[in-house]
Amino acid sequence: VGAAAASSHTASLAGEDAVYDAVLRAHGAYRARTTEEMLDVAYAARPRIYPAGRKIGLVTISGGAGVLMADAAADYGLEVAPMPEAAQAELKELVPFASPVNPVDVTAQFFNDLSIVPRFTKAMLDEGGYDGLIGFWTSVAGSPHLSAPLLAGLKEAMAGRDESLFIHSVIASPEIRARYEAEGFPCFEDPSRAVAAMAALMFYGAAFAKGPPTATATPPAAALPEGPLGEREAKAVMKAAGIPVVEDLLATDGAGAAEAAAKAGGPVAMKIVSPDILHKTEAGGVALGVGTADAAAVFEHLMGSARAYAPQARLDGVMVSPMVPAGVDCILGAKNDPVFGPVVLFGLGGIFTEVLGDIAFRRAPFDAATAREMIAELKGKALLEGARGAAPSDIVALSNAVARFSALAAALGDAVESVEINPLRALPEGCVALDALIVRKDGA
Repeated sequence: VGAAAASSHTASLAGEDAVYDAVLRAHGAYRARTTEEMLDVAYAARPRIYPAGRKIGLVTISGGAGVLMADAAADYGLEVAPMPEAAQAELKELVPFASPVNPVDVTAQFFNDLSIVPRFTKAMLDEGGYDGLIGFWTSVAGSPHLSAPLLAGLKEAMAGRDESLFIHSVIASPEIRARYEAEGFPCFEDPSRAVAAMAALMFYGAAFAKGPPTATATPPAAALPEGPLGEREAKAVMKAAGIPVVEDLLATDGAGAAEAAAKAGGPVAMKIVSPDILHKTEAGGVALGVGTADAAAVFEHLMGSARAYAPQARLDGVMVSPMVPAGVDCILGAKNDPVFGPVVLFGLGGIFTEVLGDIAFRRAPFDAATAREMIAELKGKALLEGARGAAPSDIVALSNAVARFSALAAALGDAVESVEINPLRALPEGCVALDALIVRKDGA
């Protein structure tokens, strides 16, 4: 069972839970991980305010709590953007020893001058451009003497801002807490839970703004060639679907390999061709940067390595292709989920696919805009955007290739167990599939 599941990278990566997660996300459904979180999100939604952005402002009377909330916000992918410098200077004039960046720490000066709460909060709302605010007031908000003026100040700051969400972290009696809630202020004792609830409402806001998934046109029918499906046949299927693939020649002996290398006009990549060897690197069946003079010897070496690795494997020869310029290697795969049908994964590829596990999923088929969303979800997207001075990848070409792949996966349907391109090399101009794999449902 394990060997069958690991027959391709795609099969081992596309676990059932990840597929459910992707489908729920695509339809704007928030996935609560605990019963407590589910109730927190439902409670926080009572004001029916769903910020469409993810820029969050944090105001607190405790510097440590501000750091705690900022860390939690970063974990949820929220943007803790600083206040504009001019606004920071204004707040410094009010309280010289305050920290007006974001988190904005009004400090314990609050006890001496309650008016600074609405003044600081107004500055954040007017000049910070935040999509939502969280205030940390701890037991101060529950004080019999301070709760009423604090609530009055918060109401003053929020006057005329019915569409702005302000969540509070307070420790208060049920009676005092109810007063805050009556004014549209959700309250949590734990500031990290307040951040989690805000992140959920921002998720909803983005989903509502985006609307339901757009219907994708039914992809044209796609047929698989008769006989064994090796890399060359898989690449031909990809090319017919409009996905760019590296051109290659099949060599059946050393002389043919040398001739193919000469035609390529430079160093070449050489890979064993066998429908029975799915991962050529593990079989010692790949050689890169081979010159024409060495091609014949490399051919013999690759064939010998393949025979030693899998004595019963069918060996068709060695594929010779030009070396493709350096770029960012990605993986593109599809499998048939028993519930949702064809599902596509996209992520960083090459030999690091299963090590990093940085992948995004969508149900097929989908358009190029959805493909761009998948790219944006990757933690390693900076590599595609041009990290450390490298040229950025052609995201438009990459998105188009991913969308066409999704159409192919949907068209093939349950005729295949899995479909994979690994790597799909993203280049500054265009992208190209360097390797392809199609496993029929019967395993051929």
